[in-house]
Amino acid sequence: MPLKNAFFILAFLPAVAIAQAPSHTLKVGAAYTQLPYTSVNTVGAVVGYNYTFRPRMTLSTHLGFFKDKETAMGRFAGVLDGVTYDNSFQYETREQMAQLDLNWMYALARPDNPNQFRVGTGGTLVYSRLDYPVNTYINKGIIESMDRGIHEVVVPMFNVALENQFHITPHLAVFGRLVFQTAFTEQHDVDQRINYDFGFSSTTGGILNLGTATLGLGYAF
Repeated sequence: MPLKNAFFILAFLPAVAIAQAPSHTLKVGAAYTQLPYTSVNTVGAVVGYNYTFRPRMTLSTHLGFFKDKETAMGRFAGVLDGVTYDNSFQYETREQMAQLDLNWMYALARPDNPNQFRVGTGGTLVYSRLDYPVNTYINKGIIESMDRGIHEVVVPMFNVALENQFHITPHLAVFGRLVFQTAFTEQHDVDQRINYDFGFSSTTGGILNLGTATLGLGYAF
């Protein structure tokens, strides 16, 4: 066999293997997002599955889990009726979130290219569970009463996704994924109120826009 033909075959084999690789891919990764109610930036775990049913068309689904907390703190110092006080307080708001994405993805590169960049759109279901102080009374820096509540919601959202997947071998790949989700209008507002001896403050927030960035590994089978 001529030497140039041998080099041609060796160069062509990886592309053939990728083009003929199974159409199913399982994925696992770490994702970065901001929780909708507490606005805490956090890292969670993501599992996913891709099914390529045509050379450039892929049905993709991902499930992500996130959990974190926000700690509020403050300090009051002064003199009242000749008595000096200096008190500090803190309390936590805890939030859990799960995201289920379903997307139609289109690959911009040929199927035999080991680097596959895909764009797509679809829908997301977001589950959020918020454990938070509904009504709190703070007197001179001391929490004298606090009513806590649990707020659980499921919100459907529209999403746009970008994904780049690079095959290290015909069966092993690394991928990066960006997803932007929107509910178009703010959904399921939560009201929090803090009362002081001199007045009160209140906050209101809901779910409107989310974004998630994921890095991980995929296995084609």
